[in-house]
Amino acid sequence: MVDNSTRHLKGIFVPEDITDECVSIAQSRCLTLQHYTYDCHRSRNEHGIPYGNTVASVLRFTLRVSKPDECNFLYRHLMQNREVTYSFIFNATFDEHQRLTLYDDAIAIKGFVVDVAEAFQSKTEEQMQLTVEVLLNRITYVGKDSNKPLVIV
Repeated sequence: MVDNSTRHLKGIFVPEDITDECVSIAQSRCLTLQHYTYDCHRSRNEHGIPYGNTVASVLRFTLRVSKPDECNFLYRHLMQNREVTYSFIFNATFDEHQRLTLYDDAIAIKGFVVDVAEAFQSKTEEQMQLTVEVLLNRITYVGKDSNKPLVIV
């Protein structure tokens, strides 16, 4: 999907669950992550200690896409209205076989795709940006030491 001359990328998106140890991520399945944002809210008592469930939130992320058909799976997920898992991987390195070997941090998100919006840019070559909104159910932070899940109810 992404044609890069380097084997090291700052932020990438993959339609896979990075926490699944059986998954082997090919560079051809990766897209460039432009940015993402989300808020999680939780009630706090007068001492500032959180209690109760974390309130559901919408995560928005923007992908850079060189060919429109690279993201057909996002439209399918939107139409199917079923829970999906995506991963954002930071400072990823790929081996000579175009497989993910190392990364610094990652976030695995689980939820429902609720919107996909397109924006086209025409410079030297035409590129498309997709902004995707996912109603979150779960976020798992994957670091060098451990996985830290944040369950959203």
